[in-house]
Amino acid sequence: MRMSSSDSWYFHAPVVQNLEQNFENLLTNSTIMREPLAERALSAEHKNSRVVAGMVMKHPVVVQGRKLMFNGTPTLCDIHVLLHLRAVFEEMTPIFKFATIKFEDIGPFMQYYMERNNISKNPRRSLIGSYKSDGILLASPLLSWYLNHGLVVTDIQLIIEYEPAACFRNFGDQVSTARRQGDFNPDHAILAKTFKLQGNSSHGKTLENKKKHRDLKYCDESKADELINSPLFSSISHLNENVFEIESFKKKKKPLDLPIQIGLWVYNMAKLKMLQFAYDLLKNYINPADYEYCEMDTDSTYLALSGVELEDLIITEKREEFFENQHKWFPIPVCNEHRAAYIQCKIERKPWNPRPCCQARMKFDRRTPGLFKLEFKGEGIISLCSKTYYCFGEAPAKLSCKGISKRHLTFQKTDFYGCS
Repeated sequence: MRMSSSDSWYFHAPVVQNLEQNFENLLTNSTIMREPLAERALSAEHKNSRVVAGMVMKHPVVVQGRKLMFNGTPTLCDIHVLLHLRAVFEEMTPIFKFATIKFEDIGPFMQYYMERNNISKNPRRSLIGSYKSDGILLASPLLSWYLNHGLVVTDIQLIIEYEPAACFRNFGDQVSTARRQGDFNPDHAILAKTFKLQGNSSHGKTLENKKKHRDLKYCDESKADELINSPLFSSISHLNENVFEIESFKKKKKPLDLPIQIGLWVYNMAKLKMLQFAYDLLKNYINPADYEYCEMDTDSTYLALSGVELEDLIITEKREEFFENQHKWFPIPVCNEHRAAYIQCKIERKPWNPRPCCQARMKFDRRTPGLFKLEFKGEGIISLCSKTYYCFGEAPAKLSCKGISKRHLTFQKTDFYGCS
């Protein structure tokens, strides 16, 4: 079963604050300082500073409180899961980060696989799940979730204070409205697909690393000799007998003017949503023996269930609580007027016959950002690695191979079995 969620378009506009005021607010609002406040006086070099990026703390702190962050403050910090809590998070390690993976870091099976298939053993940088991270930048809602679930912050290097402003609300509403129009009127399908593409891709551009931009030139050997001696030269590739590809740094300085806080916020909120789904929903309302994670992406997850429907697996004594809060997680086939009757039917495990008003609400909520929608239901999945899977049992099958265009995806289930 594949569940997916869309991210909300609510970001924050920066505001300049006095460093000393920020420091005092941090001490006043947090319940976590282990050392006397007198020992945390501002150093002389920072005492009268005014900075855009908030505050630098040179002394380590242990954060275990609930009221630490300002409203919407990204925080650069060191964070980890305590040893006795690692078993709680073993199904899905809670901290997502990029790390350099060496050949010695992977398990014996994958080492054997790489050697057998002559795969390069050079270290590679990958996105991983972890129990700790140093110098990670976290949005305050995600950091608050970590603190409320027992994670510990041992150092805060930077706090960036933001003033809440839903500056992209109109854009998010336009995307949702266009997609709803496509659901109700086939004539608007092309418009719905266009807005879906815009909504899914707009935040990615904000995280583009302009420092990696290069100029490419193709030339013969004589011109290559000239370009190699340039102070802007970066690398050369020999394409054939007398054709070379020269990569050079840009002559002009590229302004780093993209609003990276947008991408940071979207991906942090996506991580938060997936953690809430795993630990605040599934682990809270369903016996862990009744479900298994197969694969997860930025905003979707694939689960193997021991029952036909997810709601069939809800722990009996928690059914009322679950259905009271179900609308916060999923689109449900009921309007506000008939919600009490719907909850009673579900508690008693009776069938629910949605009225036309309830069906209309269900269609509306399917395009509401932040709710998980059922996108595929079948008999099984073959998950080889990130973004490479084959779901079967329902026609048509659902498959993905990262880096390959959909029109070239002609693989069958047997092809995936042969790789597993």
